[in-house]
Amino acid sequence: MLNEYASGRWDGDRDNLTEEIEDARWGPLTSDHLQCTNRRCTNFSACSFLKPGGTWIRLSV
Repeated sequence: MLNEYASGRWDGDRDNLTEEIEDARWGPLTSDHLQCTNRRCTNFSACSFLKPGGTWIRLSV
């Protein structure tokens, strides 16, 4: 997963993984709005959720 994400072949969306991953393995890799440190996060610029075109931008409520 890391290599796929780093190379740009995977966008970070679980639904777009080439292989299925169990919930127990996926949980530690994710965050929610209560845990996200936003711009204070060292990985902010690489965040698949917050980058332009990320999941939150594509959502239609």
